[in-house]
Amino acid sequence: MLRHMTAAVLLLAALLAIQATVSAQDDYGLISVEVAAGRVVPPAVDVNLTDLARVLGIAPVAAWNPTCLLEMPDGALLPLISQFDPGPGYDWETNAVGEICFILPEGVSGKLTLRVQLPGTPDAAPEARGAITQPITLDNAFYSVTHDPGKHAGLPSRFDFKGSGKVFEDFVWNDRVYDKEQGGFSLSQTAEPRLEMSSGPVRTLVRAYLEYAKGDRRPASQPQAVYDFSYYPGLPVIGVRARSSQAGHSSMRAVLSRTREWTRIGAA
Repeated sequence: MLRHMTAAVLLLAALLAIQATVSAQDDYGLISVEVAAGRVVPPAVDVNLTDLARVLGIAPVAAWNPTCLLEMPDGALLPLISQFDPGPGYDWETNAVGEICFILPEGVSGKLTLRVQLPGTPDAAPEARGAITQPITLDNAFYSVTHDPGKHAGLPSRFDFKGSGKVFEDFVWNDRVYDKEQGGFSLSQTAEPRLEMSSGPVRTLVRAYLEYAKGDRRPASQPQAVYDFSYYPGLPVIGVRARSSQAGHSSMRAVLSRTREWTRIGAA
């Protein structure tokens, strides 16, 4: 019997969302997704493993790490390099939400079906799922990027491009909201940013939990944002995902694109 739930796939580098379907059949889950030809960044699918495990009759585990198999046209199953990263609000027992990201074989695109086996291989779960309290630098053959909790509220504070030798560290992250009576409030003024990191075979993900503020002031609607930065070992691109929210109705509005400063840096 086939039982359906819904999820979304995020094309991280381009900040475009495409739809996927997560379902359950017998003793495994199914992800149906359409991947564009020429895609560079490994796909990432939003999933709720608690819901999927409940449908499959599987007990929660402390370290979720689903196994992903690609269904080939000839019926064969191709194991994929994959990784599960917990999302905001994650609780391994009651709310195992997050993203499954995976690496497809070269040239594979179009409508695809993946089998997801739970609980997977917990011993191979991504490492370093923990808080970032000191500056860290993410490094590959193309760039080095630094996240410093004491600068820009933990958003990237330094970019080193290895091919050109260019270094960027004199810039401002202008993600802010504005109200005509209260004025502007910026994410970079978050008083106590919270940073987390997880690392696995597909990517290293740095997540920043931030609040729009002006000094020690915050709007009554408490607007906030969660930024995910995905760093891939062999790719020159960096994936960025942002989620924002506020409490109730508010006249606060965003006045600058989250990616404006990012786009300027990336194109320099």
